[in-house]
Amino acid sequence: MQETSSGLQPPSQDINQPSGTKPFMDDKGDFFRRLFNTWLEATFYPNRFFRAMPTNAGIGAPFVYALITGIIGVVFAVGWNIVMEMLNINAFGMSNQESNKILCDMFGVNLITLWFISLVISPLLITIGLFVGSGIWHLCLMILGGNKKGFEATFRSMCYAQGPMVFDIIPMCGGIIGGVWSIVLVIIGLKETHQIPVWKAIVAYLLPLVCVCCLAIVAAIVVPLLIVGIAK
Repeated sequence: MQETSSGLQPPSQDINQPSGTKPFMDDKGDFFRRLFNTWLEATFYPNRFFRAMPTNAGIGAPFVYALITGIIGVVFAVGWNIVMEMLNINAFGMSNQESNKILCDMFGVNLITLWFISLVISPLLITIGLFVGSGIWHLCLMILGGNKKGFEATFRSMCYAQGPMVFDIIPMCGGIIGGVWSIVLVIIGLKETHQIPVWKAIVAYLLPLVCVCCLAIVAAIVVPLLIVGIAK
């Protein structure tokens, strides 16, 4: 043990030793253990997790985490869809066959092709969603004066908030539970990483939705008027 001016000091910890609470790729050790620990911490102890999360350790680690959890969610969602199709189970008032037929007619493909396409392009869609979503929400934070830690902090928060997508393992209701809980984690992540009041995090999250709703209302009023005007 080493002595300091304040007395005895315990032996220093190895900074490379896995802590169990750090974001999994920002630490060292077994990959799958770190992956599980990160999912557990970020999903069920978000305040503690995001408060301790580094905001300048790069975007690679959280991006990989979001891809893994997102793809797992898609695989289970598609898998349960197949099972429900085979058993013709009704979901939320509409038979699974009816809902699948609507999707097939919309995209002009058969069901098997639609499932295969959804699995293949899911990494691309997840990637686009992460970067576009992070950019939009960071812009909202800038408008509110809450972008204290920069875009990287927003992106990392967005990525680590994707853990609940794994809840698609639960048939029928898992996607809804995961989607709602993911929204909660995004808000907590923005609050803790940027060290802002919770109301700013909530407003930053809701602002794009409000803008979209306002645009939709304006379009619903203006477009019919334009059509009537052209018809005259």
